[in-house]
Amino acid sequence: MSDKILNLILNKLDPLESETKAIRKEFKTETESIRNELRTEIGTVKNDISEMRNEFQSELKFIHIEMNEMRSDISDIKQSVYRLEESQLKNIYALLKNNTTMKVDSCYNHIGVLNKRLFKAESQIEELFKSYK
Repeated sequence: MSDKILNLILNKLDPLESETKAIRKEFKTETESIRNELRTEIGTVKNDISEMRNEFQSELKFIHIEMNEMRSDISDIKQSVYRLEESQLKNIYALLKNNTTMKVDSCYNHIGVLNKRLFKAESQIEELFKSYK
């Protein structure tokens, strides 16, 4: 009698084992699919970050060039100012200071925009890594 019960139990376990194997296989396939999607997304994000980094570097080069031009302009202006009469010195200095401040503010605005882009990209990467875990 115990052999019959044992056989009945074993007969019931065989389909469960097959079903478990099928579920494991499906889970493995689904997991691999998700991994591939995440790898693709991470690759896309890496490319986006690389592009943003290149843009950032080119923007920084542009800002550096403009800053050098400003330095050169300021140097030329200073030499001209020293040659002017002392009564005109205060008026010219005020005009130059305003112009320089506007150019520097413009450069800071460029830097601010690039910082926002970089922050957004870093946030997206963190979200991807959090969802991957």
